[in-house]
Amino acid sequence: MVAVLAFAGIVDSLMQTLVIPIVPDLPRLLDAPASDTAWAVTATLLAAAVATSIGTSVASALAGVVLAQMTTDFGGFALPSENGFKVVMALGAGTALLAFLLASLIPRRRATAAAATSAGGSGELVEAGVQS
Repeated sequence: MVAVLAFAGIVDSLMQTLVIPIVPDLPRLLDAPASDTAWAVTATLLAAAVATSIGTSVASALAGVVLAQMTTDFGGFALPSENGFKVVMALGAGTALLAFLLASLIPRRRATAAAATSAGGSGELVEAGVQS
């Protein structure tokens, strides 16, 4: 189950990492006007929203199952045990560690003037030597 959640998170982040940087090149790559390629950003963001929603629901269900199975009796009530909380924390930490490890394998790309302008900057990139 943890592998499925980690994979879903990686697919979600890779979709945005791969699609958003090529948006300015889509008209050339698809031989279409820019107005016809604007759907790529919308589709990417919509898919990310759906994947995030499903991923958090599955993760919550997994945590609930673990806590329900690892209970202790307290005055006739079944309460989640301390070990149950530790297992849920370990699952979350393991998933985050796996995501960080895989993210470190993605090669970095130099910033472009378009990225600096869209990030709210003035369009000047000193390190890249590019000005808009």
